[in-house]
Amino acid sequence: MSTDYYYDLLNISKVRLDRTPEIDSIIKNTVSLMQTQVYDGLCKVFCHNIAVDLKKAGINCRTINTLSLRSHYEHVFLVAFFKTTSIQYVLVDPTFSQFKHESNRKLIAFDEWPDEILKRTEEGSLMLEALLERGYCLVDNKTFNLYLKIFVNLNQQINLEQLLISEYDVESSKTK
Repeated sequence: MSTDYYYDLLNISKVRLDRTPEIDSIIKNTVSLMQTQVYDGLCKVFCHNIAVDLKKAGINCRTINTLSLRSHYEHVFLVAFFKTTSIQYVLVDPTFSQFKHESNRKLIAFDEWPDEILKRTEEGSLMLEALLERGYCLVDNKTFNLYLKIFVNLNQQINLEQLLISEYDVESSKTK
């Protein structure tokens, strides 16, 4: 099947434009409007506000709740996607700093600190750096599944393209 078929299903225009500067600006604006230094428990609020602004900017995104992937822990993040020469996937998680190991914090819902898990690989380290610095990172299937393994015990790899088409019980980010 041609890739144009998938682009049409995902409602992705064939514009060849890098949308990451817009995504970056939207995240920075949302973070500054929220006026908080503590992100624990605010993932739904951040993601909702960012999703609304991404949709206004014409950037497709999907809200993913880890509970819908049968996780023991609830966390919400976004996957934004747009087409340049191929589909680009952007993991948006501006609240990831709540999962960073700090000496004054206690690990509650996990066996190991999520940031420590990402640090084990070069790809994970780059992802961690981007999430902590910018609140988003470009992902492919491999890095997306690396991120998901923090929250979900995956028996199989999740394909981003199929995730966005079939939803795997994942909530769509709908705005009014």
